[in-house]
Amino acid sequence: MKQLELDKSSVVLIIDDLERLGLAKRCPDPQDRRAHAVQITEQGRKSLRAAQRIAERLGRKIFAGLSQNERKLLDLAVWRIIRNCEGLQKEKRS
Repeated sequence: MKQLELDKSSVVLIIDDLERLGLAKRCPDPQDRRAHAVQITEQGRKSLRAAQRIAERLGRKIFAGLSQNERKLLDLAVWRIIRNCEGLQKEKRS
């Protein structure tokens, strides 16, 4: 949750929505009776595969005409921008 910068209440709401849509389900954690594990359902797997196919098709269209090297450079630049933005958020909190 820290990597996604989500608080616990937000995660609960997201899982509630996934359950309501039939994409995930909560299961008791055998190691900790107070906790639940979240598992993807068969419908969730189907939806994930469909989303991956859409993302792949879209990616091919978006990056059409870029060489492999250009895509790598773009990827590096975008990740650097993301890290810079994360740094700005940390500065803002301090």
